[in-house]
Amino acid sequence: MLRHKSTLKRARQTEKRRARNVAYRSRIKTLTKRVNERLKEGDKEKTETTLRLLVSVIDKAVQKGIIHKNTASRKKSNIAQKVNKSFLSAHSASLSKAQELGDEASSPVT
Repeated sequence: MLRHKSTLKRARQTEKRRARNVAYRSRIKTLTKRVNERLKEGDKEKTETTLRLLVSVIDKAVQKGIIHKNTASRKKSNIAQKVNKSFLSAHSASLSKAQELGDEASSPVT
């Protein structure tokens, strides 16, 4: 059992900080899952909005010392790569279809 005034205070502080840390880590995991869900749906605007929110929460967690800055950088990089790859591949597929249609339209009919 804790007896000293300072150890009691330290225990209270630790519990508050732990609750805050758990909440931030949970928020990061939830937003990461939400970004992945939006990617599967294919909604670019919602995905980008959720991604911006995720990056903001990750940066705040770093400022508060909840996660290490390199961990944050890795998380942001990985999710951004997923988003970019998903939308770039969709964009390039639509461009290639447009080029095929453009080639057919410009070729002379005999």
